[in-house]
Amino acid sequence: MDKLKQSFIDLDQARCDEKWQDISELAKKYKKYHPQESVLEITARIESEFIQHLNQARNSGYSADYIHALDDPNHIAISKRLDPAHVQLILFSKIILARIYFETARFDKALEWLQQLALRLEDVERGYGLVLLVQARVIKGRCFEQEQDDEGALESYLSALSVVENHPDEKNKALNSWVEDCLYRSVLLQLRRKGAVKQTLRLMRSYLHYCNTKRWPMHWRIHKRWIIFRHYIRYLTRAYQKGVYVPVDKDDLTLELCHLLVSAHDTVGWGPKDYSERILKFFYNARVYTFNSPTLCRHMVNLSDKKTCILATKNYLELLGIKNIQLTARDEDGSVLHEMVETIGKKLQLVTHDSSNSASCHLNSVEKRIVDILTSQGSNSNEEQGDAFSSSLKPKSETATVKRKLPPGAYENDNELDVVCTLLIAVKRVYADMPNEEEGLILCDLAVALLEEADGLKKKKMNQWKSLMVQCRRIRGCLYGLCALQCNEPEKRLNCLNESLVSLSKATELDPHSWQAFYELGLHQAISGDRSQAMASIKRSVELNPDFIPGWHLLALLQKHLSQALVILQYVSDKHTIDEQDTLEKAMLFMRIKMCQLSVLEELEGPCTEGYTSLFFLFFKLSKKLNLLPTVVSKSQSISSSTSKSLPSTYSKTSSGFLSENSSNMSLQTIESIESSHEDDQDEKQLENKQGLDKVIEGEQEHQVGSESGISLRSSFKNNSDLFKAFPNEMNRASHQDDSVTEGGIEKSYSTLVFQQAEKDDNKERWKQMLVQLWIMASSSYLRNKQYDEAFKAIQEADQLTDGVNADVWHQIGKVLIAQGQRAAALDAFKKSLVIEPEHGLTCISLASVYLDMNEYELAEYLLEKTTRGTGWNQPEAWYLLSKVYMKQENLIDAKQCLMYALQLSETNTIQPLNDFPRFL
Repeated sequence: MDKLKQSFIDLDQARCDEKWQDISELAKKYKKYHPQESVLEITARIESEFIQHLNQARNSGYSADYIHALDDPNHIAISKRLDPAHVQLILFSKIILARIYFETARFDKALEWLQQLALRLEDVERGYGLVLLVQARVIKGRCFEQEQDDEGALESYLSALSVVENHPDEKNKALNSWVEDCLYRSVLLQLRRKGAVKQTLRLMRSYLHYCNTKRWPMHWRIHKRWIIFRHYIRYLTRAYQKGVYVPVDKDDLTLELCHLLVSAHDTVGWGPKDYSERILKFFYNARVYTFNSPTLCRHMVNLSDKKTCILATKNYLELLGIKNIQLTARDEDGSVLHEMVETIGKKLQLVTHDSSNSASCHLNSVEKRIVDILTSQGSNSNEEQGDAFSSSLKPKSETATVKRKLPPGAYENDNELDVVCTLLIAVKRVYADMPNEEEGLILCDLAVALLEEADGLKKKKMNQWKSLMVQCRRIRGCLYGLCALQCNEPEKRLNCLNESLVSLSKATELDPHSWQAFYELGLHQAISGDRSQAMASIKRSVELNPDFIPGWHLLALLQKHLSQALVILQYVSDKHTIDEQDTLEKAMLFMRIKMCQLSVLEELEGPCTEGYTSLFFLFFKLSKKLNLLPTVVSKSQSISSSTSKSLPSTYSKTSSGFLSENSSNMSLQTIESIESSHEDDQDEKQLENKQGLDKVIEGEQEHQVGSESGISLRSSFKNNSDLFKAFPNEMNRASHQDDSVTEGGIEKSYSTLVFQQAEKDDNKERWKQMLVQLWIMASSSYLRNKQYDEAFKAIQEADQLTDGVNADVWHQIGKVLIAQGQRAAALDAFKKSLVIEPEHGLTCISLASVYLDMNEYELAEYLLEKTTRGTGWNQPEAWYLLSKVYMKQENLIDAKQCLMYALQLSETNTIQPLNDFPRFL
């Protein structure tokens, strides 16, 4: 008996879910257990064949409603119809037959069959029977529309809606499809007929209600959705202006309009920045009519820029009862956060209750006024119209006393999930660039605490709750990790690192498929020195998303053997070609991979100065591709005046450049690329990614990287090893200027650049800083190769690009001068670097090293202790030099501890710093 019942349930559910490809087998199974019944089995199979044929003809999908993108009340597009000759099926259901007539544009025959339809109520109470009933009434309305019978069509649509409203628990894909079609056409039909305002608004609100309750997928029939939103807002505004629509209250109307704006733009996008600013301005004006509205303030936070977001967030929290988000003491037991969560919960309940009651009171008062007007009109006309009018008035009075529902969005109805979303926006917009701010950390803690204690919402909206919790944990872990990097207090730094790792680990546990969470976890594990765990996390991230370049970059840096790191970097370099770098972000990531590739090669085989020609040529090609092509400008000095005063005269004038037109055939891509096949099935794809990743890491390649590959790499650079004679021809051809032009008798520098637009452009500034990093790298390589003149020429180029105000550049200038024995000038360069950036760790270490050579132990100790307590806490050289200071002071215990820590850091440190890797805040 159970199998008999289950076979019917499975077939019925498949039809509800529109799984037409499964119907054939389920129908056979149903027939097996019901041998005496054949109508349902045959009907279901024929219907599935027909609908699959129909979907193929229409290429159905989420964009299938694109034909409605230009709809208006006077013209509603008709779906593509089938040719009658294409449908040759034996039909047993009148509804299915009517649909076939309808889909083949034989509307009169469809209407004929539907008018003969008589369904038993017990057959249409649930499941697919209910779907067929709604389908029949919608098709009937569509047929009436084709016959220009708008009144009959609207009646059929309303009849279909009444069936759906009487069965609120019925939810399935097929029913959603017919309900959307019914609501969409009835709204536009009502607008075309200029029907009653009350009925029109009821239909529009019903459509919006379905969108907001997530019954329909977010981007499903998006073009039709925008048509309704557009007409809803316009209609509501015009009706109010004409006095036809009497709102519940001006406050509620304003709040409802704000909700409509946000809901519509969340669906279709917010457009350019100036448009969002106009909406924000409207929200500011709307505050007059919505006194102390948390919902409106939340919308304002979402649209505010970085400058105004802090104030808007504090105002929002004040409305929720949190007047001060600063924790005066360490909240070890979580009592302060728990108190905040309770305050917010109570405030939300109170605001919702008061707002709902206020809106209901206004609604009842308006309803009473309408009843009084109707009653007054009825009593005045009784003498002329007799008792018939009085009796017709009575039902109106009775209906008026029925409790009416408040319009969606007409009152405050925020919950903890809305608060969390707002806090996350504030954290990402305001505190991402200043993670050491206590307020940002508290907001993250508060967001997590709100979700942890929202048990009711967790059960009711599990998917949304889980998604937000993963996001909260990830952002919180990322922010704590960034705070640790900038912290000058060792104890606080340790606590922040622990909080970061715990939070990110929980994010990965909640969502094992979040590649961002695994990437962040691996990055912070690497920063904290846990190399093996970092490797495992990054491998998982790369398996989940093999197209994210920084994941591969970090994986390469974590390798124990540099030859293996070079294999991975070459794999990424070959997989992501220069043609794919169509945005600044992609180009910068690609350049960093190439720079890291050369750094690893130099670490393996010594300085490779000839490799920089290829890197500069790559930079030039990407600049051209991104329309960031630099041009030469006139400058009367080859190095900033502040620099030249403190440096030897031999470096006062240079003529330099960095590219050759013959460099186009040079690159680091000489190792054979490793291809990974990509299958359509996601699980197989992840498995293959993992296998390919293991091959790369374990070194199972045809070409092993070692001395042989190093030779092949170097051989590609041998034709143009002089970096400073290579560039002028190519650069001048791009800028249409002569490289021999001089001003004031001093030759111009070819890398003194200005970008095409005069106004400041952040993208161009970031791209220029990439060039500065290239020159610093080139200078370091020349310095290691003891080519001091070339090293100084390279750093001179970087100095001119930065106008003498870059701490990294001054630090490199000092290193070059030290190598040349110019200690006094080097000290001046290091001091200038610290004037620009007082906490510049590398400069502090280099300056301390000079002081040690000068036997200035107290000065060295001051710099090194400041560095190791601050941003240089993970620099092994700083701890090593500090141990030398302690040894000179005969403090052997501290010296030993510093040496041990320096040794530990040297084993876990990466060849490049990890601070510049992208974060997902």
